[in-house]
Amino acid sequence: MTLSDSIRILGWASIVGGFIIGIVTANASDPMMEALTRSYDSAFQWSVFISWVVAGVTCGVIFLAIEKALGLLEEIAHNTKQQALATTTATHSNVRTTYPETGLAGKKSSLESLSSDYKFKSNDG
Repeated sequence: MTLSDSIRILGWASIVGGFIIGIVTANASDPMMEALTRSYDSAFQWSVFISWVVAGVTCGVIFLAIEKALGLLEEIAHNTKQQALATTTATHSNVRTTYPETGLAGKKSSLESLSSDYKFKSNDG
């Protein structure tokens, strides 16, 4: 089980838990309200239910968004590793084992032989 799987489970648990806790607490009677108000009705309290559902869904969506971002980052890392491996393999297969000789070792050149055919212009300083 990866980290993104754990976060996905937490996200769905938050959403389901928000509904379950919302139903349980909305049906429970509040002894403090009964003591303060004579006209307290212990029926289903929609405001309590909606508060728990909104909190659970918000938390769950945040967890699911983080899980999605982690999944995309894992995919990018995997693709980068594959591309680096392919580039390394291609580079190693094109390596030369022999190199051509450059220049002639026996012949020396001097500055006069190089510049004998060159005509200086008036703007050459």
